Amino acid sequence: MASATSRLVGYYSRRDVAQDFRVWRRREYLQHPKINGDDSPFGAYRLWARQFYPPKDPA
Repeated sequence: MASATSRLVGYYSRRDVAQDFRVWRRREYLQHPKINGDDSPFGAYRLWARQFYPPKDPA
């Protein structure tokens, strides 16, 4: 039973990671990514974390 469960978990793990590769290949860095309604906690976190950034040089 444990062997069958192990094979089943391995199969689904490989399948899920293979699907993630499509996302990983298309990723890109965004300096200021947009936040949608579902990301609202991240916006608050970004504002809080900004206090720890070094000050920007006035140009």
